[in-house]
Amino acid sequence: MTERRIAFRSCRLLAAVTLLTVTVSGMAGVAQAQTGGATALPQPRQPQTDVPFPRGQAGLAYDERKNLTFMFGGEFHGAIMNDTWAWNGTRWKLQFPARSPTPRSGEGMAYDAVRHKVVIFGGFGGGRYLMDTWTWNGRTWRKMVTPSAPRARANMGWVWDAARQVIVLFGGGTTTSIMNDTWTWDGTAWTKLLPATSPPKRSDMGMVYDQARQQIVMFGGQAFDVFDDTWTWDGTNWTEQQPSSSPMARWGPGMGYDQVNQNTVLFGGESASGPLDDTWTWDGTNWTERFPTSSPLARLRFPMAWSPNNQVLLFGGNGVDVYGDTWTWGGSTWIQR
Repeated sequence: MTERRIAFRSCRLLAAVTLLTVTVSGMAGVAQAQTGGATALPQPRQPQTDVPFPRGQAGLAYDERKNLTFMFGGEFHGAIMNDTWAWNGTRWKLQFPARSPTPRSGEGMAYDAVRHKVVIFGGFGGGRYLMDTWTWNGRTWRKMVTPSAPRARANMGWVWDAARQVIVLFGGGTTTSIMNDTWTWDGTAWTKLLPATSPPKRSDMGMVYDQARQQIVMFGGQAFDVFDDTWTWDGTNWTEQQPSSSPMARWGPGMGYDQVNQNTVLFGGESASGPLDDTWTWDGTNWTERFPTSSPLARLRFPMAWSPNNQVLLFGGNGVDVYGDTWTWGGSTWIQR
């Protein structure tokens, strides 16, 4: 197995800082910080119900039955959120569920197309890594009770596998441990898989389901190194691909699947030299760099998902600032919404 990777400062392994948990209160987006005597965190200047507050490490998933893209949680300068938003292809709308998961960032979030629910797992919040599973039915959140579950973690790969009708989890980590285990969620229970071949341990990878080829695609990520490898999952085993061209090594990129053009879109992330703003597409064999006329600013740790306006949606992320902008990719360029 060929591993193309470059040395990277181990301090980038994961954010080893103590985050202050914030309880989101409907209209405010970020409210009532539990500071425990610490300096108060930045707060929104006014209530926002039509534009999400800037954030990185949020979850994002397209609900094909409701034709809406939902976003949950994320982090703004240490303030962790638990608000739920819906994007209809034109605008955002804050949701008001009767119950919500605890504030978190770096969670896995995907839409289960068989059971018609958005599912989230894990993340970081309340000063600890989480291992709980929640579902969203478009009105409220429900905590699932499971006999077993993957270890607590954040920044894992987390994708709906339409061919096998399960959600697939790979890797992720904490401040002390990086993983390379593979799990599936079938709507009721977790199952740990034992593939013959697995990618090296990592977190902060890009991972998406390729509908045309009925396989999961994973790129990059970090452990003590930063990776530039491409892997695919066929439901049984992981296979490292050998493309003739490839993006440079990076962690924290966004990846989404373009249903119209039937290719995987990768944007940004961070390399040894800093945040990136390049765009690449994967056709099942090779990566091709794209040169759009407009692009988001360089950033990392942001979500991407399909949008109701038949484009790939990108929101927020971390760069020279924490962003709160909305962009879509239509196959040739990025458009800010």
